[in-house]
Amino acid sequence: MKKTLSRILSLCLILALTLSLTLFPSSAASQLGSVTIGEVTFTVTGDSLAVGSELTLAPQEIPQDAQWHVNIHLNKDGVDRYSLITDQGMTEFFLSSQISQYSDLLNIPASETRTFTLAIPEEYADWSVAIRFGYNNSFAEISLEEPEDVSFTDVHPGDWFYNFVIPAANGGWFSGNPDGTFNPSGNLTLAEAMVLAARLKIAQTGQSLPQAQEGQPWYQIYYNFCTQEGLLPEGNDYLSRINSPATRFEMVAILDPAAYEPRVNGSVNQVADGFIPDLSESDPYGEIVYRWYRSGVLTGDVQHKFNGPSNITRAEACVIICHLTALVEAAVI
Repeated sequence: MKKTLSRILSLCLILALTLSLTLFPSSAASQLGSVTIGEVTFTVTGDSLAVGSELTLAPQEIPQDAQWHVNIHLNKDGVDRYSLITDQGMTEFFLSSQISQYSDLLNIPASETRTFTLAIPEEYADWSVAIRFGYNNSFAEISLEEPEDVSFTDVHPGDWFYNFVIPAANGGWFSGNPDGTFNPSGNLTLAEAMVLAARLKIAQTGQSLPQAQEGQPWYQIYYNFCTQEGLLPEGNDYLSRINSPATRFEMVAILDPAAYEPRVNGSVNQVADGFIPDLSESDPYGEIVYRWYRSGVLTGDVQHKFNGPSNITRAEACVIICHLTALVEAAVI
């Protein structure tokens, strides 16, 4: 099963695919698959058996004094790569001949599980992906599912945003509402910007969100994650306004620390200071915005104005995510 780049960069995410960036509380994780090696059954639970999902891996009926191991198996044209899943998440990918270098990381005690957010480096975008369990010198695999293309009743071919909303939704960055709509003209909120920032960071690092506490609002884990990772600009009381619309300035300020560094420091466009009519590079937010213009993440309106104090819509945010994650080519201006 070959993964396209948009599938792989779905990366990110996703404890809450039911969240809709409108956003709705996620449902309880369910068993997604199991394999048996001898007398031991290994299970995978989570919201979706896909790249970007948070998955929990566990053995059942394993002897108390036994040990097991698990890794991600990638394959393309007869070439294999593996990555061990440790307490801190996946190690780097390596050839099977290098596995002896990681012998101290292989064995997991019988009573333990592994929970991690599955992220795959971009160089393996079109490789097949499977979870491989090992026990008693034998192994078995569970292949990841191929996500179905999404559709929304208010997003149609011919809409200017269609080729951004659909890839972003297929990639797991956004989802729709229970009634089948996407609400492309709705405002992106500060909370939703934090969700995107958390997902961008998780997609690159394989980190997990903090555990949700009973009674917390749905956005708290994303706010906590962004705060702990230093993704939120200092001196801004975002928490008191978390459900308010995000301005374009706030959107770039929140996403920039979490963005793929090569994306936002690229050289696609020659943009001199003063090119953006309503923003100088020395202005607040100017350094970020000019970098994003130069890398092709942003283009502004038809006059190249950024309109930083104005709100950003969900459809416009899809454009940004598609450029940040290379779901579409960088924009040339």
